[in-house]
Amino acid sequence: MLDKKDRQKLITIAQTLEPLLILGKNGLSDNVLTEMEDILDAREILKVRILRSCDVTAREISEIAFEQLGAETVTHLGNVVVLYRRSTRDKVKHIL
Repeated sequence: MLDKKDRQKLITIAQTLEPLLILGKNGLSDNVLTEMEDILDAREILKVRILRSCDVTAREISEIAFEQLGAETVTHLGNVVVLYRRSTRDKVKHIL
């Protein structure tokens, strides 16, 4: 569980990031979940942009990411969701 200080630090980091994943009309498939997991393992933070054509909402993405990937939602504003999960890889520099 992220505390207020950690959440604020992650929001500051996320402001400088470009979305690494853009969801469109295909929605949230198994391939997209695998890609999300790979990105979270490599970077620990993931910014997802949701296009209007996507049938999945930001809240649903947050719930699915928590249930299936163990990722916490840092913030979601409009059509952008920022997710965080501490990496299990040894060579990754941890941001928190």
